[in-house]
Amino acid sequence: MWPLARPMTDAKEDAKLTSILKKPAFAGQGAAWKSAYTDYRVARGDPWALSPAAFSLSIKQKQLALYDNRKNGGPLKRIRQTVGILCCPMCGSPTTGTLDHYLPRDQYPEFSVLPCNLVPACGLCNSGAKGKIFKGGASPERFLHPYFDTVAGQEIWRVSVQPRYEAATFVPVASPTVPAAQLPAVRFHLANVFGPAFHTQMATYWSTLADEIRDNVEDLGLSYDNAWKLAQRSADRSLGVNGWRSALIRGVFADPPARAYVDGLAAKPKIP
Repeated sequence: MWPLARPMTDAKEDAKLTSILKKPAFAGQGAAWKSAYTDYRVARGDPWALSPAAFSLSIKQKQLALYDNRKNGGPLKRIRQTVGILCCPMCGSPTTGTLDHYLPRDQYPEFSVLPCNLVPACGLCNSGAKGKIFKGGASPERFLHPYFDTVAGQEIWRVSVQPRYEAATFVPVASPTVPAAQLPAVRFHLANVFGPAFHTQMATYWSTLADEIRDNVEDLGLSYDNAWKLAQRSADRSLGVNGWRSALIRGVFADPPARAYVDGLAAKPKIP
């Protein structure tokens, strides 16, 4: 989870659409399509404020095809390869490399190539961890929008480790610092954005956490408290404050039984 600057201004997005509308296949669609782009930006992509535009089935199919024809071209490739992203803007995994449609193109084909609807994300998000879900049962339950929601600029979640710790399971939970107005969206996001790979990676991180704490204590001469704080800072800086490892460390540090378990392992000699 990572907030992003929009890849294009309104004017540049509109210019790209004007170019598309020159194609004979889209004759007569200009007013409705331009209005849809404006509505998206005014609503900040909120699916509760946006109904799919009433284009004919034939036009919708052509809109869908636009993305397939352009996804490897310059403008969309540059969004996909956005630099400086420490973790997936949607789920917080340590990778990016694909484009995810914030509002799914099957339901909203008019936004299939709208730059502010295209998020540089990991393959886990783009391959269907969210499935066809894009909003909850009632407003404001929806996914956080990396271009319009700034709440993910600070800590918004942590991982609750569930015993037995020898075979732990992992539950993403909202941080207590999340503002009340954003809490429904954050909770919905956390409940729906993760797939099986999240739990596999959490198990891997969990299995190596005691080694990191032990190294910080033994090699750097730190107290256990400071060893945890260093682990948190390192994860935040390298993988993002809302990256998966950061969320796990934060959750364990705030959970006395889980932390005691890890500290107990860290106090034992490392097995060669």
